[in-house]
Amino acid sequence: LRSALATWSPENNHTEDLRNRLDKAGANPRLTAALGYALAKEYEDLGEYDSSFAELSRAASAYRSTLSYDSDQELAVHQDIREGFTADRFKALSGGHQSDAPIFIVGMPRTGTTQTNVNSQRTD
Repeated sequence: LRSALATWSPENNHTEDLRNRLDKAGANPRLTAALGYALAKEYEDLGEYDSSFAELSRAASAYRSTLSYDSDQELAVHQDIREGFTADRFKALSGGHQSDAPIFIVGMPRTGTTQTNVNSQRTD
């Protein structure tokens, strides 16, 4: 996280510390990825673009090794959605509540409950 706090200079950076930590990361792909992305960012700040790209590639490979993606499973989920949310099901829904009273929406932060209405622009 500290690598993202500033633009680092040759006189003030953490590249040596990050390299040492990467050497000790061993076979931990998540740690290798996090440290590699940080080191790539600092190398980029220093203008060492070849080193930055090498670390970015290593970090991305480490991160990719932690992912398990099954395209058949993904397609099955989408098929389930298509089968569950048909046009007939939406037509069968009621028209909603007809009251003009305000609705108070409660939600956790970052869940989309505070989206602005583009049609309610101020005119003053």
